Amino acid sequence: MGLSGQAYSEKRNFRRMKIDTIVCVTNQAGQNFEGICKDLSGAGMLIEIDQQFPIGTELNVKIVPTKPSGTAFSTTAEVARVKSHSPGLYTIGLMIREIHE
Repeated sequence: MGLSGQAYSEKRNFRRMKIDTIVCVTNQAGQNFEGICKDLSGAGMLIEIDQQFPIGTELNVKIVPTKPSGTAFSTTAEVARVKSHSPGLYTIGLMIREIHE
């Protein structure tokens, strides 16, 4: 079945995986922040973090595995959307631009 036969919420090129794992975020100034990756797809990720970044900001994001058998990986991603989740906590949608080895 093609995308046209799917419910609107499923019209994505990549499915989202709920992962709830720690991410280390580094901005272009070299400042480091820690957050939680709520979900991940082949094209992007959704993180919760106590830092707000402007749309279009480029960030380096490292996903830290919670299990010893997990694999860490890092990406360069661009901030696509920001939502204030609660006082001092932001939900940030990121578009993955590059995956680093």
